[in-house]
Order: sequence, then C-alpha cells, then structure tokens
Amino acid sequence: MHDLWTDLTSHPAAALFALLCTGLFLSTKRFPWLFFWLTLPATLAHEFSHWLMALLLGGQPQLPRLGPRSQGQRWVLGSVNCKNLHFYNVIPIALAPLLWLLALPFLLKVTSYGSLHLSFFLGSLAISQCLLAAWPSLEDWKLAWRYGWPLWVTGLGVFIIYQLGIHPGNFHHDLSTLHLVFRLNEIRYTHAA
Repeated sequence: MHDLWTDLTSHPAAALFALLCTGLFLSTKRFPWLFFWLTLPATLAHEFSHWLMALLLGGQPQLPRLGPRSQGQRWVLGSVNCKNLHFYNVIPIALAPLLWLLALPFLLKVTSYGSLHLSFFLGSLAISQCLLAAWPSLEDWKLAWRYGWPLWVTGLGVFIIYQLGIHPGNFHHDLSTLHLVFRLNEIRYTHAA
C-alpha cells in the first residue's frame, strides 16, 4: 500500500498544479463572493463532513448554512450548528474535515493518465478543493479545544504514561514490583526496630 508521500513524489506535476490552484483560490479571499464561488465544492465538502460526523455521533446537527456572511473582521462561508455537543463528540465533529485528506491518494492516482489530459486538470482541481475542504477553520480548532480539553488532557496523559514505559501488559508486573518494594521496606523497618 502506497503512502501519501509516495503518491506525491510519483505525481509531482499534479501535486504542483494542485498547490498552484490552491494558492490562486486563496489569493481571492479578499473578495468573499468570488472566493465563495471558486471554493464552493470545498465549502460543501467541509460543512457536509461536520454535519455527517455530528449526525453519526449524536450531535443533533441542523442543516448547513452556506453563503458568505460577515462576522466582524472576517467572512464565514458556511456553518453547521449542533444542539448536542459534549466533550466526547466535539473533537471528531470539529475536526471531521481532516478526513478529506484520505481522498488525496485516490485523487493523485486519477491525475496519472497524462500531463495534458483532461483528467490531469480535473484531478488537480479536485485535489485543490480537497485540500481547501480538509483544513479545519480557526473556529473549528477553538471548538475542539474549548469543549474537548478533557480528551486532549487524557490523550497527553496516556502518551506520557506510554513514554514512561508503563504499558497495560506490564501493569500487573509493575504493581507486583511496587508491592515487593513496599514489602522489603516493611521487612527492613521490622528488623531495624
């Protein structure tokens, strides 16, 4: 099974053209309506991923709202409101767009038919839209941290425990070793008295 890096290096022209298109799309951000229409497939995919993940995890999502609207100094292209967000479902819902990255190897293979073939251009545009759809917004990241911090802290704790070498398979062994140390100290104190 190929990984993404292998696919990127075997199709550099498609990857480069996709990055060029992505940069071109991002350069139109100053014009919200133009940016909205150029990135409509990405916006649909992004909001659909939030909506579907919320539906699957009991977040009670409302239908996505699409269309650029001003929120202070920035523009929002779409949103999905959920009625039932909790610490256990907010991270997958907020970061669901990252799942679009799984489509990149397939899209890179679609572009391999030839450098001037129609599939090359369409595949590269699809890769560009996929990259735009996959990136969670700043609001998504804030939401994932604000409500999901217990899971982030738990994950960090599990990581630290594994780095210290305390594994579930060794847990009984670690406890019996700890018990033995306490028992030896008990014996030592008994003999000292």
